[in-house]
Amino acid sequence: PGIDDGSRDITETLKMLKIAQSEGITHMIATPHFKSGHRNASPQNVKELIQSVGKEAAAQGTDIKLYQGNEILFHDEMCEALTAGLKAHPWLVKPNHRELEAWIGHPLNSLDEIMSEGYQPVIAHVERYGCMVDDIENVRRLSRMGVEIQVNASSITGDTGKEIKKFVHKLLKEQLVD
Repeated sequence: PGIDDGSRDITETLKMLKIAQSEGITHMIATPHFKSGHRNASPQNVKELIQSVGKEAAAQGTDIKLYQGNEILFHDEMCEALTAGLKAHPWLVKPNHRELEAWIGHPLNSLDEIMSEGYQPVIAHVERYGCMVDDIENVRRLSRMGVEIQVNASSITGDTGKEIKKFVHKLLKEQLVD
């Protein structure tokens, strides 16, 4: 609660967790943004918030396992930053469009380097990238590399448009969404 585009406060967080539990969700990963060179919530602060939320949720009868993660804006020195202290697992990778297209075109690339360090990257909201929507083979290629794929719930329900909904449903049908 209170970090970037997450819930506003603990009350809203607890309501969200109750809704999630009522829909059958048993595990959730908190993924606040991390951008190199920006002011971010520290990993310790996020860990403390997750523990506090977990205790309060349990006290109210909500039994969802909470885990710490990050949504990381990709940058060239990412592996160095990770080994220097950004050790939350798992984490979403948010590349810019140029980097994403480079990843697709080169099998030995930054994603391979990240994965060789023992991290499991998850590409955040793959449906927002034109190179993915225009050619589903790009998603398939990343998936074959071992990269996990994430989509937003609003894209599944059609809140972001019919074309995106159709694309995401194709990804789901092919079991490309992790």
